[in-house]
Amino acid sequence: MFRLETDAAHLSAELSEVIRLFTDEYDPAVHTVAFYCADKSPDKIRIQINGTEFVYDKPDKNSGGSKLENRMFIRFAKIALYKALKSFFKRDLAWGSLTGIRPTKLAYELIKSGVPLAGISQLLQNNFFVSRPKADLTALIIQNQSGFYTQNPHYINLYVHVPFCPSRCSYCSFVSVSVDRQQKLVEPYVEKLCVEIQKTVQLIRAHHKKIYSVYIGGGTPTVLSDTQFARVLNAVTHSGTFTPGTEFTCEAGRPETITAQKIALMKNAGVTRISVNPQSLNPQTLHAIGRNHTAEDFFNAYRAARDAGFNINTDIIAGLYNETPEQFLHTLTQIIRLKPHNITVHTLSRKRGSALKENRVTEFASGVAQMTHSAQQSLMQSGYLPYYLYRQKLSLENLENIGYCLPDTQCVNNITVMEEMLSVAACGAGAISKLIFPSQNRIERLANIKDVKMYLERFDEQMHKKEKFLSNSTQE
Repeated sequence: MFRLETDAAHLSAELSEVIRLFTDEYDPAVHTVAFYCADKSPDKIRIQINGTEFVYDKPDKNSGGSKLENRMFIRFAKIALYKALKSFFKRDLAWGSLTGIRPTKLAYELIKSGVPLAGISQLLQNNFFVSRPKADLTALIIQNQSGFYTQNPHYINLYVHVPFCPSRCSYCSFVSVSVDRQQKLVEPYVEKLCVEIQKTVQLIRAHHKKIYSVYIGGGTPTVLSDTQFARVLNAVTHSGTFTPGTEFTCEAGRPETITAQKIALMKNAGVTRISVNPQSLNPQTLHAIGRNHTAEDFFNAYRAARDAGFNINTDIIAGLYNETPEQFLHTLTQIIRLKPHNITVHTLSRKRGSALKENRVTEFASGVAQMTHSAQQSLMQSGYLPYYLYRQKLSLENLENIGYCLPDTQCVNNITVMEEMLSVAACGAGAISKLIFPSQNRIERLANIKDVKMYLERFDEQMHKKEKFLSNSTQE
């Protein structure tokens, strides 16, 4: 735990993110951190940690106070605080002073400023204290995104959210609920969702945009009945706004929901890529995290998806409860043998809103960094390329999530959404639409209401907001 005192209140949120890298909210010890850079210290940055002081020269700053200057000062302040905390706690962090979700976005910013790709790793190490393995990984991912990176303003991604699951996983904080507990809302939700998809597609066409990729996520879309699932798929495919061959992903993450009929519906609708996610193949772990399927369920679902000709992604999580590195690698090894097109390795995050967080669970696997490092080695030795990366707050050991792919099977939705290259039109409860304006270095967001019942009750109000929001897409 920590207590922050500062004379620069506008920096509090950014500074707190850096402090959280070194402190644990469950630790009863309270660390007092003072950060002065304004009235109390006009010429220097003064930092005190439990009474120990660190002093740094301020960077030169023009009096104009432009947005760029302010952003650069915030970055400098976070680096100074990281240096002080690093010295006080005598601990280096793999990602250094970086607290953001997208380290690769910083790398693209540096490239745009004139730094060559070959110089990215060294600059991240020198200026942001990123470890060499993570800095090299960032540069490698940038390289593996080449040819899939686009900022064409005429394109937009379509996202559809189905917030229902067979059960709620203990680590999940997404907008999702157990389908059994919300059964009476499922049918009216599907009805409104299909209307929103159709109206959203009409707005996309009206503003002369083309759909670059489609992603139906959740939740677990395949938990819907066959009839309901077909209606959602048809709402997308009958829009006529994307051409054959467009990447079309559907999450089918819970293997027990994948049936021959669901696979046929997806195939007929033009779905090209699906996710079949075991998270772990350890029976004790699956039970502990609240998943109702077995390892055999996963293998059966995977074979059915493979035989149907889909590109397949599988997710696994490092750090689940008391799994050992050996158990984690056993799961990974079995999945590598299947040769899915994509494998995503997540680090467990104690997300706000998850059962882990709400129940203050503190027993997690040890050796998580060893797990993710071994996974990277095993996957790359097996011919997989790391192609996208993101971080989450409260991830164990401040680690990351990495998507790996076989050559030329990169998921363009993952790249363009995670790197915030293309705008997103999002449908469903809790779905967030984004308008990206690269030339203006600006992003606008519109979030749908999260609660399913309120989403239904205020549907017309949301659609009016979306219509106004998407009308701004022509500003770029």
